[in-house]
Amino acid sequence: MSLRVLRPGLQTTVQDRGRFGLQHLGVVPCGAMDPVALELANGLVGNGAAEAVLEITVLGPEILFEADALIALCGAEMDARLGAAPMPANRPVLVEKGTVLNARRTTLGARAYLAVAGGIALDSVLGSRSTYLPARFGGLQGRALRARSLPWIRDVVPALCGIAVHFDPYHPALPAAVLEYFEQLLQEAFKLAGRFEDSGRTVEVPVCYDAVFGLDLKEISEKTSVPPEEIQIRHTKSQHQVLMVGFSPGQPYIGGLDPRLSVPRRATPRTRIPAGAVAIANAQTCVYPFETPGGWNIIGRTPLRVFDPARDPASLFAPGDRVRFVEISRTEFERLA
Repeated sequence: MSLRVLRPGLQTTVQDRGRFGLQHLGVVPCGAMDPVALELANGLVGNGAAEAVLEITVLGPEILFEADALIALCGAEMDARLGAAPMPANRPVLVEKGTVLNARRTTLGARAYLAVAGGIALDSVLGSRSTYLPARFGGLQGRALRARSLPWIRDVVPALCGIAVHFDPYHPALPAAVLEYFEQLLQEAFKLAGRFEDSGRTVEVPVCYDAVFGLDLKEISEKTSVPPEEIQIRHTKSQHQVLMVGFSPGQPYIGGLDPRLSVPRRATPRTRIPAGAVAIANAQTCVYPFETPGGWNIIGRTPLRVFDPARDPASLFAPGDRVRFVEISRTEFERLA
């Protein structure tokens, strides 16, 4: 039986009674915060008291049942619905394939427990399926639920134009027609992609387009027939938006580049590009958070720190952010750097 996570909730994790007898090795017991509610939920669906369940914290998940299931919700009082009907608590409930459980939020208490007859089929780690988030083990690869989370998917690695899905080919819940299943998931993802929205935030990025920083301005000008001084004007006047953050921590891929400035990546990448370099390639702009190799065309540099692990949030940019590049002088750059 498979559950599909449509919305993960604030922090929904797999928990059981926990793992004991390992504290001398630095392994804490973890496990359910309310063991009585855990055992009650399991008992209502005919599970053993120690079976793994979903522990829901305050804001709950939205889950699609891909097969008929017997479930029970115990612990904190919760505003939850099965389809259009209220979800009764502290009793076994038979749900049909295709039913969606929307566990909105707790109304009294902090943690509720969702048990499914037969338990949750995950590998045991040190004798328990409990999730220990700080050490990232147990449960679903040591993490809270994610949207569309499936127990046989090990990791999902998104890129701007592709996605890699790592899965366990021996997991008992793996669909027989796995490629067709992935195709269905991707089609659903494409539909959701049409809902990509502005984050509501605008990040202002000061940039010095001086020739000492804009190492490729002359070459870009030759390729595009746009004078160097016009390149910076066109770049600052464009409507930019962050498409994704990746490659290195905090590095944004920013769409919205003026088509007149579209140039391919350099034929020979540089072995060292300074942190803060603002560069363009094809229809995008990126800002290098660290000194790294790279093949984009450098047009300037910002004095801002793009990624700082001591800052909250660590990344200056997030997907959906609007970006406004603002020209500054070299003197102003040195003052802000």
